[in-house]
Amino acid sequence: MNKETKIMVVIAIAVVVVLFIVGMIVNYSRDKAATQTAEQNQNADTQQNFEELTSASSTETASTSASSTIKVTKPKPTVTSKTSVGAEGAITQSYADALKIYSASGYRIQIVNCVSTPNSLTLKKGVKFMIDNRDSTTHKIKVDTTTYTVKGYGFVIAVAGKVGSTNLYCDGRNAAKIVIEK
Repeated sequence: MNKETKIMVVIAIAVVVVLFIVGMIVNYSRDKAATQTAEQNQNADTQQNFEELTSASSTETASTSASSTIKVTKPKPTVTSKTSVGAEGAITQSYADALKIYSASGYRIQIVNCVSTPNSLTLKKGVKFMIDNRDSTTHKIKVDTTTYTVKGYGFVIAVAGKVGSTNLYCDGRNAAKIVIEK
């Protein structure tokens, strides 16, 4: 094979590689646009479900210490599939329903080996968020002045309390930072 033929082969291979890359980019862009549209539709449905769930709940105030109070939310008795969450006064609803609502809204902290994902969460005051224990063991989760006993593979729905920055502790270890805004 002479030098000119080798150059032509290299150029042909380069053109094929470039066309392949361009095709992948076009397909990726098309898939990404379709995914974004689907996510927007799902977020709208999730927001509606979240609003329906929160409007169907009654709210009470419970003292946790001499200086602070938290809102404890109790569901209407129409919830059929229930999961024991191991926290006094927390919402009792199915894990699947809670996961659907709080994962899509971004108001979920997952605990595995006392490490949280995400490790930082910013919420508006009064917003409900899910603390999801994915370990088989029970953990003591403390947020500000409230301590939850979350059974293995259990969860609690907490309410963002006083404005400011606080930490989420798992069995006494700092696991996450929570910022609560007005």
